[in-house]
Amino acid sequence: MFVQLKPHYEAFYRFVFNRLMKLDALILCEGRTETEVVKRIAEKLGISLREFSVGVTDCEGIEVVPRMTSAVLALAKLSRRLKVMVVVIDAENMDVESRLRSFTNSLKAKGAQTSTPSPINEQVYSIKVTVENRTLVMIIAVSGDFILPFQRHKLEDHVVRLLLLNGKVSEEDLRRYRDSKEVINRDRIVEFIENSDEECVRHAFRHIHLALLKLSSMLRH
Repeated sequence: MFVQLKPHYEAFYRFVFNRLMKLDALILCEGRTETEVVKRIAEKLGISLREFSVGVTDCEGIEVVPRMTSAVLALAKLSRRLKVMVVVIDAENMDVESRLRSFTNSLKAKGAQTSTPSPINEQVYSIKVTVENRTLVMIIAVSGDFILPFQRHKLEDHVVRLLLLNGKVSEEDLRRYRDSKEVINRDRIVEFIENSDEECVRHAFRHIHLALLKLSSMLRH
């Protein structure tokens, strides 16, 4: 079962002490759209987490993610039930390795210890994070389709890939755009996912699919 947490201060500072103790896992996304995408992909691809309590929240932008993640890590030691956290974060103008390194460095700067990242695929990694005596697993999924001709890479890239797979746009069409955000209406992303073939969604959002599968596997073991 997904538990939708309200963003930013309300999620972490008003409700966290009540909610955190009841969560098996926590999924952190950059924005509200990303949280909806994660939930729709889980539903579309039949990844059932109903027997578990999984919190989903957005952190309102790329610069907030490291700060909010470290805040949750500090609180996580209070809950022995929390097993794993998933972070879905845009690559932006970095490659995957640089984005991952930047993210883990921000955790270390806040006092956390991190293991060497273990690849699940080329855009999904797992690390062990230790805060004081509390260790848990974090799955980091980096969004961006690096084959597409855009300067910055983000969640919208995967929607463009979905449109390509569905024949809604052509590779030639993409030459007119500098950013994947210019190709699609962000408010229609969830609609595109719901109206697309299951196999196309699995292919286009492979990083989120694999992160959710890893989460499901870890919660069951």
